[in-house]
Amino acid sequence: MNSDNLQPDQLDSAVQTRLRRLSTIPCDSTGLVRRIDSAIEELREDDESASVWTFRLRQPLIAAAALIAIAATLAIALTYANRGADAIRLSEVVHAHQSYLDNGAHVVNVQSVEQANHECQARWPGAPTIPNVDGVSVQCCCVEEMCGCPAACLHFDHNGVPVTMAVVTGAQFDDEGVTTVERGGRSYSVHTEGRFSVVAMRGPDRCICLVSELPREDLLALATRIDS
Repeated sequence: MNSDNLQPDQLDSAVQTRLRRLSTIPCDSTGLVRRIDSAIEELREDDESASVWTFRLRQPLIAAAALIAIAATLAIALTYANRGADAIRLSEVVHAHQSYLDNGAHVVNVQSVEQANHECQARWPGAPTIPNVDGVSVQCCCVEEMCGCPAACLHFDHNGVPVTMAVVTGAQFDDEGVTTVERGGRSYSVHTEGRFSVVAMRGPDRCICLVSELPREDLLALATRIDS
């Protein structure tokens, strides 16, 4: 039928007839439903696969993090084990004395051992008590770090010669290059480094070390007057 030759009434009648025929054709949406269901199932499977993948990946990551933490702890423990139990090299005390002689920039001027203890406690709460020494001219004090351990230091003059006393709580001095001597029933560790004499003694809860250009016997005699 040529629609160009139809009158309006005839065209309307033809359209209505065509629509009635279309309405009688059954609409089969089964295929579309199947395709939609299939797409949903694929999305669900992908989501489940992603969850499983994330779970499987998370487990080895947690295990790896735990291994790293354990390795770091062991490394720290081995470092301290190799260094020794807070062992302080006598050369560190010599270095502190040399720094004092060179500039003394970080020291605090004091006039007595009591004042020195007050200043050291203010800078390092819980610092070991510096023992009293009779017959010396107290100059200044400071807190030094020696091999990772804080040390309370007193600088004074004895017979006109500068002396540094370092006091460390619960530590011990490295025995490398050290000679042990007896004076008055007590043991002293003696060391010489360059022009400096070093005398160290171990008390119940602290170590005390003297460094000076005094002759070794004079420094030993001074050490016997200290209550360790």
